[in-house]
Amino acid sequence: MEGIYQFVQSTFSEVCNIDSDEITPTTNLFSDLGIESMDFMDVCYLIDEKYSIRIPIGEWMGRVNEGDESAADLFVFEGFVKAISKLVEAEFA
Repeated sequence: MEGIYQFVQSTFSEVCNIDSDEITPTTNLFSDLGIESMDFMDVCYLIDEKYSIRIPIGEWMGRVNEGDESAADLFVFEGFVKAISKLVEAEFA
């Protein structure tokens, strides 16, 4: 997961012009960093391409909106990386 963590952190840093030191495990991608939705989509696209996965953003948002999952579980950096790691593991299992 460490390689994924570093790739995702550096990708957010580059795409969103954010110092990578500001992106910690407890950072909320939207409220703490103020990431714009288009930048978020660009980051997800780059992650999808790197790991040959498809991040189900619409599904995740639906689960959060319906109360089935906490936004912290998916959109706080550590939770986001864990969710990406699960997708990668499933792709290569």
